[in-house]
Amino acid sequence: MPGTPSQQRNIYRGEPARAWVRVQLIGTNGRSREVDLLVDTGNPCAIIIDKATMHSLRWRASLSADSNFGPLEGSWLRIAILEFAFDVKTLGYPDSYGKPTAQETWQSRYPIDRAERERLHLTIERIQTQMENSIDPASRESFTAADEASVHRRVVRQARGELGVLSTTWRLITLPIQPTTLAKIS
Repeated sequence: MPGTPSQQRNIYRGEPARAWVRVQLIGTNGRSREVDLLVDTGNPCAIIIDKATMHSLRWRASLSADSNFGPLEGSWLRIAILEFAFDVKTLGYPDSYGKPTAQETWQSRYPIDRAERERLHLTIERIQTQMENSIDPASRESFTAADEASVHRRVVRQARGELGVLSTTWRLITLPIQPTTLAKIS
C-alpha cells in the first residue's frame, strides 16, 4: 500500500486570501533560512525576496534584465521544500526591483530641523481646527475611529502640501499622529 504523499496544509493569507508556501533557502556556506512565500501566478519571476536575504543566500549573480520596474539584478538561489524532497536552484529577484530598500530610503532622507518641526506642528494644528469647525457637530458624534484617522490623514497630507514636503525622501510621519508623537515632532 503506497504511503500518503507529503504536503503542506497552509491556511490562505492576506486580503484577498492568497496561497502561500514555506520554503528553505540554502546559501553556499550551508546557512539556511526558512521563509514563507506568497504564491503569485501572475508574476513572471520564480521567487522575489528582500535584498538582504537575496545577497546573503545567493549562489551566484545573474545577468541583469530590463523591465517596466527598471533593471532587475537577479541571483541564483537554492530552494528546498523538505516535505517533498524538493531541492533546486532557481533565478530570483529582490523585492525592490532595483529601487532602494526602505532602510536605504530612510537613511537618504533630508533631516528635519527644529524650525520645520514647529512649522509642521502649527500647520497641522491650524488645519485640524479648520476641519473640525467645518464638520457638522451632529455628524461628528457618529464618527468612528476610522473616520477620525481618515480626517487626520487628510489634515497631515494638506499640511505637508502647504509646506512643500511631499517628497518621499522627507522623513515619513506615521499616520495618524498620536499626541505623544506630535509632541516629539515639535
